[in-house]
Amino acid sequence: MDMLSADERVAVTDYVKTGLAKLMPEPVVYPLSAKDWARSRDPASGMPELMAYLERFLARDRAQVILDNAAGDAGRTAAYLENNLGVRMHAYDLDIAELEQRINAVRDQLDTSKRKLDELHVRIDADAASIKNQIGLDLEAFARAFVAALPAQIDAVDANDVKAYLPAFIEDKFKEWAEIEGARLAAMLEHLAEQVIAITNENVAAAAAMLAERLGPEDTAIEISVDSFKYDIGIYAMGALGTTVMLFVNALAGGLLTIAAPIMAIILKSKIAGDIRIQAKERVPAAVLKAAEAMKPHFDKCIDDFARRLSEFVFNAGNTLYKGISEILDRTMSERREHAGGIAELKSATTQQIQQIRATSSALRQLREGLWASEDLPEAPGVGALPPDVS
Repeated sequence: MDMLSADERVAVTDYVKTGLAKLMPEPVVYPLSAKDWARSRDPASGMPELMAYLERFLARDRAQVILDNAAGDAGRTAAYLENNLGVRMHAYDLDIAELEQRINAVRDQLDTSKRKLDELHVRIDADAASIKNQIGLDLEAFARAFVAALPAQIDAVDANDVKAYLPAFIEDKFKEWAEIEGARLAAMLEHLAEQVIAITNENVAAAAAMLAERLGPEDTAIEISVDSFKYDIGIYAMGALGTTVMLFVNALAGGLLTIAAPIMAIILKSKIAGDIRIQAKERVPAAVLKAAEAMKPHFDKCIDDFARRLSEFVFNAGNTLYKGISEILDRTMSERREHAGGIAELKSATTQQIQQIRATSSALRQLREGLWASEDLPEAPGVGALPPDVS
């Protein structure tokens, strides 16, 4: 910022904010003049505002975020426990034979959902391969179109300009295409992720609905958490992926000249204008095609990394689904068999546990509301309203 005029600073700041706004809501940007701050502690350098923000974030906002996340996780755990206990309460009203029949029906649906999730891995691999093929065709088409356009571009400029600007021209065109193709790739991968996530959620919902229908009381909504992956995948596709593409494009920029070095050396050593143009038209197309070949593995790696993350999500979702519901079914059946003659006592103890968990959930909700309702952090004693441990 030290090198910019006042108008330029405003323009640069607006540009950065606009770019960041595509990745995150209301980005915080602090333009700094490090030179002014180091020289005279100038209040207009932007440093006081940044320091105030960091102090606020480290002293208060960060603590609020951590507490809010912890309370949110605790709330989800409490909801899972309440659902589990609700299933057990409903199971107490069934005889063993009917309970086994209902549990078997839930397990059938669970196996079906798990099998469909496992089949998603094949689809992810197939779609990733299709996307790689499409990117490869786009890259080949770009390289051939670039090669076809080069002779006219070379003939249209002075020979000295060919010497001076041809390497940078090739570099800029590759970077420009890669940035556009990177955005297109991000859109294709995000579309794939949305489809996979939708199918995953449908199968998780089907298994959970069967459990609620067969074993859950009317007011119980069984939930199996598979993480907030939609947000993560969107950020990764549109943000981190674009960054990955840009990093390898910028790294490749110098590599383009390395690939083309022998050819460029011939051009740069030529003394006659006509010879320069001839050499350029004869030699540069091969360098362009070679650079395109060097670019493809980088795009392939981006796609493979993304597909791997998506497959890991499906795998974890399937395991979470199967483990979560199986634990409920196994615990319910084992308790009925072990305490067949003490149903009344089990009901009383479970009812008490449900009440304690509901009180805990209510206290957690109040805690989260209080975190953001005041400018001050909640005092530690206020957390003591949580009910006693129900373990």
